[in-house]
Amino acid sequence: MDAEEWLANGFALSLLDKDTEALEAADNALALDPALVGAWHLKAATLAVLERDNEALDACMQALVIDPEYTPAWMLKGMVLDNLGRYEEALLVYDTMLTRDPESAIGWNKKAAALLSLGRYTDALEACERALSIEQDDATTWNHKGVALLKLRRYTEALIAFEQGTKINPRISELWNNKGHALVRLGSFDHALVAFGKSTSLDPLNAAFWVDKGAALSELKRNTEALKVYNHVISLDPDNIPAWNNIGQVLDRFGRFDEALAAYDKALELQPEFARVWYNKGVTFMHANRFDDALAAYAKSIECDRTYIESWYNKGNTHRRLEQYQEAIDAYDALLEINPEYIDAWYNKGCVLAIIGEHERSIAAFEEALALNPALPGAWCNIGESKKELGRTDDAMTAFDNALSIDPSFVLAWKNKSDIFFALRDPENALSCLEQAVTHNINRQTGSTSIPRIHTKSKKPKQTFRRFRKKHA
Repeated sequence: MDAEEWLANGFALSLLDKDTEALEAADNALALDPALVGAWHLKAATLAVLERDNEALDACMQALVIDPEYTPAWMLKGMVLDNLGRYEEALLVYDTMLTRDPESAIGWNKKAAALLSLGRYTDALEACERALSIEQDDATTWNHKGVALLKLRRYTEALIAFEQGTKINPRISELWNNKGHALVRLGSFDHALVAFGKSTSLDPLNAAFWVDKGAALSELKRNTEALKVYNHVISLDPDNIPAWNNIGQVLDRFGRFDEALAAYDKALELQPEFARVWYNKGVTFMHANRFDDALAAYAKSIECDRTYIESWYNKGNTHRRLEQYQEAIDAYDALLEINPEYIDAWYNKGCVLAIIGEHERSIAAFEEALALNPALPGAWCNIGESKKELGRTDDAMTAFDNALSIDPSFVLAWKNKSDIFFALRDPENALSCLEQAVTHNINRQTGSTSIPRIHTKSKKPKQTFRRFRKKHA
């Protein structure tokens, strides 16, 4: 066979996914004609399918040396650079393509993907719009657009983009998975579960998709089903850290603390420096009333990531529970250095300062909380109590009135007003306030901070390059 015949044979083998034979055919063609650009392209695409990315990149370069205008080689070079995580270089490649052909929808599509990888979401959205203005019915571009909108927190628009993509091509599992994430952000967990179910049915071996389905079940309090899903993930991928972490969270909800801790330990065997898993382990220790162990877990989480504010917050709360008040204040202060707008930290710091009699500092902390959210009746009530302790009765009464203007049923404010009226020898108003307190005597509990989930995304470069190779055969 001559070089052209070997090339044709190679393309035929590639369409049958006979990658080793296709590569051999490309090499045979090049042995006969080293300047056959199509053979270099076939070789590059097949090496990419075989995940031999650096060799694929070299083959792309050879093709472009022979023919600098050979668009498929430029495209493949950009895709390989993407897969190698060299996104800036990939972006330059796509820009070069678009300079030559500004109406290339696939060029704008690939540029959008590179921009997403670089975290340049507004630029990625603009690239998607350019691609869609040229080719409206490309499902992958709608997916890129949805991801950009998701990252920009424009969740309703993201959902519309993903829905448009699934209408065009309902067989793309990633579109369904991303639609699920948009629905989660919008609080529609039932519909998210349906979308995640679709993604797992299309790609049943994708462990990350199953983790997302389990997380949706957890949000719906269907914890038994969630645990079953996470165990299925482990059967697919025994080293799946998100699954082990989420198994721990579900077992914690069941009160099976020792098993939960064992699941976290498995995750930490796989990734010892994972701050979030150490945090979750600390939460379980707290639920098991093992407060010293909880503090050790939070300390380890902070050692892994000094900016992990949830661990600083729970560290402060645990010290407070152990009546280690200065340590609690130090933890809240460390958190507030990282995020000065963390309202609960200001609030809890104010509570601890009041406990140790630092009423002026306590008032200042509650005022910081109120500056961030004026609608906190508890903060006003605590300010009133501190002002009462400082003998500033009129200011205290004003603070309690402020609390009641926000929540007329706030029992503690009515009780404190009653106490002041009794101290002022005004039994009529004191009894009136006390009657209000009794009328509104309902339990008010603060909710706990939700524990964030962790997920990973798996790449499937082999399938991507197979599709590219077939399209350009």
